[in-house]
Amino acid sequence: MSSFFYLLALVLIALLPCFFVFICFGRKWLAFLFGWAGWFLALLSRAPLLQVPIAVYGASVAVSPLYLGYASFLAGVFEEGFRFLILWKAEFVRVDWRHLLSFGLGWGFLEAFLMYVLSVWAAVFFLGFELGFMDLLAGAVERNLAVVIHVSLTFIVFRALARRVFLLVALALHAAVDFVAVAALRLLGLGVWSVEGVVAVQALIVAMISCVVAGRGSVGKF
Repeated sequence: MSSFFYLLALVLIALLPCFFVFICFGRKWLAFLFGWAGWFLALLSRAPLLQVPIAVYGASVAVSPLYLGYASFLAGVFEEGFRFLILWKAEFVRVDWRHLLSFGLGWGFLEAFLMYVLSVWAAVFFLGFELGFMDLLAGAVERNLAVVIHVSLTFIVFRALARRVFLLVALALHAAVDFVAVAALRLLGLGVWSVEGVVAVQALIVAMISCVVAGRGSVGKF
């Protein structure tokens, strides 16, 4: 029973801030759901390509620097590619800043739910891993940082509708954030909280770039 309560607390830490911001400032449910769809489609689309090197060279290649760079590049290409396509084709998603915010929050929310919440509950309750609160807290905090990054990238990609160069900016930022974070953990061997510090700095940088980029264009009805 104690496991249930500390896992519930972790779920709230991972998901509640994002949902709170959505309820207070976004409240555009369809855009929020389109964010879900975009992230999920990007994941499904790149999954086969992620398996090709493993099928050819074996599972050990998954920890090589080259593969980590490859996986980070695919994340940037597919996630920012789908983000751009949805913003381009689904006009209602870009009506104003609330729709863009809701879209970015939805993107990050589903990622947090599937990649953190479900995996943690499965590891503890179905696979029997004994993981304490502090073992899992860093991941919950990271989900909030990832939401900041996804919202920031959403506003950068919105500017790509007018100037395509910003799509490359978003792609490069996404790939760099992913690679630096995973390299800090797997290649440099930093502790999890040191890695979270690296991710926090990256989230701040991406948010600052987003503010500068979005400030140079119109985001609808402010």
